Amino acid sequence: MSIPGIGGCSNHCGEVASNLRLRTAAMPYAPRQYRLRRVRPETANEREAGALMDRLDQQRVNYLRRYFDQDWYDRRLYHLMLNSSLGDETAGAVIICAMHTAGVGQKV
Repeated sequence: MSIPGIGGCSNHCGEVASNLRLRTAAMPYAPRQYRLRRVRPETANEREAGALMDRLDQQRVNYLRRYFDQDWYDRRLYHLMLNSSLGDETAGAVIICAMHTAGVGQKV
C-alpha cells in the first residue's frame, strides 16, 4: 500500500506535505526481501516480482533525472528518509509527526 502523493516518484508531495520531501512507502529504502514480499502478490512468481521492482526503481531514477535533473539516491534531496519495513502504520505515524514538527499543514 502506498501513501497517496508519497508512494510515487514525485520529488514533491503536493498537498500532503508542500515543503517536506519524503522517500518512503515501499521505495528502495527498505530491505530487498521486504520489498519483494510486498510486490509478490501482484506477480506470477518471485522472479517476476524482482524484475517488476527493479523496473519501477529504474523508472523512478529516470523520472527524477529527466524532470528535475536530480539523482534519486542523493540523500540531500530529502528531509526525511524512512525505512518502510517498519510497517504502514508506523511509517505513517512518523511522517505525520515529522510534518507537525516542521509545521506542515498547520493553519497560520
